[in-house]
Amino acid sequence: MVQRSGLTRGDRRRNDRIEALRTVIRSDRAILAIDLGEDKQVAALLDHDGRVLGRRTVTVKAFALGGLLAWAAAQAGRHGFARVVVGCEPTGHRWRSVMQLADDAGMGFVCVQSLRVHLAREADDYTRDKTDHKDAVVIGKLIARLDCYLPERAEPDWARLRHLGARRARLVTEATSCQQQIADLLGCCWPAALAAAAKPLESTSWLACLSVVVDTGGELAALAAAGLDAFTAAARARLSRFAATRLSHRIARGVFAALTDPGGVGAQRPGALERAGLVLADWQHTRARLGDVQSRMLGVLDAMGLTALVTSIPGLSTVGAAVILAETGDLTVARLSS
Repeated sequence: MVQRSGLTRGDRRRNDRIEALRTVIRSDRAILAIDLGEDKQVAALLDHDGRVLGRRTVTVKAFALGGLLAWAAAQAGRHGFARVVVGCEPTGHRWRSVMQLADDAGMGFVCVQSLRVHLAREADDYTRDKTDHKDAVVIGKLIARLDCYLPERAEPDWARLRHLGARRARLVTEATSCQQQIADLLGCCWPAALAAAAKPLESTSWLACLSVVVDTGGELAALAAAGLDAFTAAARARLSRFAATRLSHRIARGVFAALTDPGGVGAQRPGALERAGLVLADWQHTRARLGDVQSRMLGVLDAMGLTALVTSIPGLSTVGAAVILAETGDLTVARLSS
């Protein structure tokens, strides 16, 4: 929407972002651009016209760059700058260590998105040639143009929520992988079992029946000979593994009927069922760890006093809110990013 000033909401947001960046990237500050690596750090000190005032390569970890920052401050002073602003790509955890060092030294700190560096590298000399020394200069030029952003400085609770959210995302990926593996294995060796439920891998009754099969070594003929009642009783006894109490007799009958179905690759059946049992155990373990990390995330929300607020939003679960906040961070803090 255009206001009386002629500025749109987007214009005002961009202006606010530029003002916030300009408080850090001031004309009286030289720019120390660092291309971060595991054991080697390549740095270039630039002015705001992109001229390189000095270079330094050090073979230390990112958390030990205090000496490099001290060198940059001294070098900047010789060229008439009062202070230094430090910038780098948000590489792994290393940028956080550099940000801490810059804060302790009273220097400004910004991050440059890796995609911007990649595109600027091509635009700089029309090649895709990548070197650490070139990237350091490219990062510095982007900072001078304000093509960067002010990174989040998370409080301990917010930082913990972010870490737990990252772990949850990995566990969700693991759980999904286990589901896909089970479906693929059964689709090869015993497809009739998958037809016993509309969404078998989401059915606790179906999973309990599958547990009976894999726990008995995939002896389908022996389970069929024992009868439906024995199979149903065994499946009911395994419901607790999946946090369930009621067994669907329709699904149990469907899986039992599949015991005598000859469909699938017979030679693959013994090994595939054994592997499916191992993957099912992995999945159960992953689900237990997923439940634990989600409980921890809810505990962080309680500690920050946000549970009542997020549960007041219709259609949003507490876990869903925790996942969203783990990605976005503190919504009360201005998010000035590119």
